[in-house]
Amino acid sequence: MFRDRGGGEAHAHPDPNRTRRDRPLVSGGVALFLTLLMTDALSSTVGKLLVYHPPVTQALAAFLSILPQSLNKTLVLAVLFSILLAFSRMQRDNELKAVLASGIRPLPILLFLSSPVAAAFCSAQS
Repeated sequence: MFRDRGGGEAHAHPDPNRTRRDRPLVSGGVALFLTLLMTDALSSTVGKLLVYHPPVTQALAAFLSILPQSLNKTLVLAVLFSILLAFSRMQRDNELKAVLASGIRPLPILLFLSSPVAAAFCSAQS
């Protein structure tokens, strides 16, 4: 239980609408990055179509073969974006101050949370 400034006790209740409010931001960021990746893939595919003149089905298959790699990169960045969103929320709710007051340094937490992102990024590059 927490004490409010008036001396009474207050309960910490999580905001049930928080994820509902953040969902459009996360979805929009993922959609924007995926759109940018697919626009780049489309421009390079169209350039090759103009040079080699393949059949339409073969060109569509080549374009769709790029899609899994683009989704992989997008999901890696979505995880990184969600970690940054979580840290900003922790800062806004003064939870980072509580972590610092308890003697835990933020760098080990950041390294622990960023290690899956680094592993996924390395696997996406190969």
